[in-house]
Amino acid sequence: MKLVYKRTLIFFSVALNIGFLVMALFHTFDRAMTRDERRWEELTTIVRELNLTQAESERIIEIMADFRKEMNALDEADKTARMEALDCLTWPEPLDRNHLHERMQISTQLSRKKQELFESHALIMRRELGNEKGAEFFSRVREHILSTQKKTSHR
Repeated sequence: MKLVYKRTLIFFSVALNIGFLVMALFHTFDRAMTRDERRWEELTTIVRELNLTQAESERIIEIMADFRKEMNALDEADKTARMEALDCLTWPEPLDRNHLHERMQISTQLSRKKQELFESHALIMRRELGNEKGAEFFSRVREHILSTQKKTSHR
């Protein structure tokens, strides 16, 4: 084989290997967003699209962040209560119905708190945004939820 052909083949082989290496590094360090991160990004994008002032946008995002933090804490407490109820069912000794009922009651109370927190948050958002922007915000959230449900129902 001629020297020129060998050099050309070696050149393309090295270039191809470098390309594979770059893509492997890119995929290694480019992690996908979690579902919660993606939802947060989508909500903050909706807020930014409302054409609010910078201060108003920051205030709304701060309210949403506080709500998110409180809701996550309630979710964790609810998961813990449910796991404790499930743990009661795994014990080899006779079932203590009162203990199980207490755990389930805690979970039920936490679910009510989450509903109340959401209702309170929605009212705060509506008050802070005003009627027009509040209606636009919740309309966009609703549209987003419906479009997401359509995408996931086809799987």
